[in-house]
Amino acid sequence: MMVTVHSVGSVDAPASKVVVRGRDGKTIAAGNVPALKAPLDLTPKIAQVVVAIPAGADLKGATVTVECGGKTPEITLMNNSVTM
Repeated sequence: MMVTVHSVGSVDAPASKVVVRGRDGKTIAAGNVPALKAPLDLTPKIAQVVVAIPAGADLKGATVTVECGGKTPEITLMNNSVTM
């Protein structure tokens, strides 16, 4: 699975993870997101993250979430997760 992660914040985003969880909340797979520079030029900074999904994994109702590391608080978490 290819996941596009972007930063539109005013400060650099620390390295983080993309986590895919099944309907039951158990982790199916994860991938590393590199630190992203703040888009001070008003152009979103993007990372393409490959997440290796095991064969036969049931993705119906699964969630893909960006889990940020570091100590920088986020303005909102509403844009960090999507349900498949």
